[in-house]
Amino acid sequence: MTKLLLLAAGTALFFGGLSWAQDTDSDLDNVPLPKPPFIARAPAKSAWIITITPSANGKGPSVPPLNPTSPTKYLKQQEWTKSGTVMRCVNDWADGTKTEDWIVGAAKLSDGVHHDGLHLYSPKIDPRYHDFSVSDFEMLDWITPKDYVRPVKHGGEVCYLFTATTIATTSVESGPHNKTLAQINAPTSPTSVFISVQTGLPVEIDNGDGQYTFQFLPPPSGDLKLPDPFLALWKAYRGH
Repeated sequence: MTKLLLLAAGTALFFGGLSWAQDTDSDLDNVPLPKPPFIARAPAKSAWIITITPSANGKGPSVPPLNPTSPTKYLKQQEWTKSGTVMRCVNDWADGTKTEDWIVGAAKLSDGVHHDGLHLYSPKIDPRYHDFSVSDFEMLDWITPKDYVRPVKHGGEVCYLFTATTIATTSVESGPHNKTLAQINAPTSPTSVFISVQTGLPVEIDNGDGQYTFQFLPPPSGDLKLPDPFLALWKAYRGH
């Protein structure tokens, strides 16, 4: 009797696993083609963490030192919070320090990585900067229909896979040019992006610096308010 029960259980597990595999294949077969915009906006009240695992050949995304005697800064994690058109990003660096970025409309207001003051990055001033009024997520402005590969199972869900068909040899200089946004932001290393079919939100970005894994959290309570130094910079920019 025991052997029969074990055999029955094993048979059930086998066919259960086979059924799961067939359902998975069926899910991929029935995935519709992605449509622009390929990345959805995060909900008006939302939060997420981007964890960065460095590539085997490096220490992750970095910021060069201000002078030769200063160490290079490596980014370890970002904690994002969104409240309407305002977002806050806390950057955790590998040396244990933290910096903040604040997003208002299209622009980013950034605490200098080397604590050399506040900086404002606006696509209205320089089109190389990400336009946060269009998308909540940086590093993805290069995606076009030709970069779509296929649907895949990744990170426990069905995703659209995009890979960069254009790799830039150098970054685009500031000033007038005739390049498209995708060309301006073309990755400088082979890059793959996994976008959730169900939510349209990023799941993972892989490039030469490492692996960026997105984890979306329960929405926060309350509203975001710009700290005074960032608010002063924003008012100065708006009044310019």
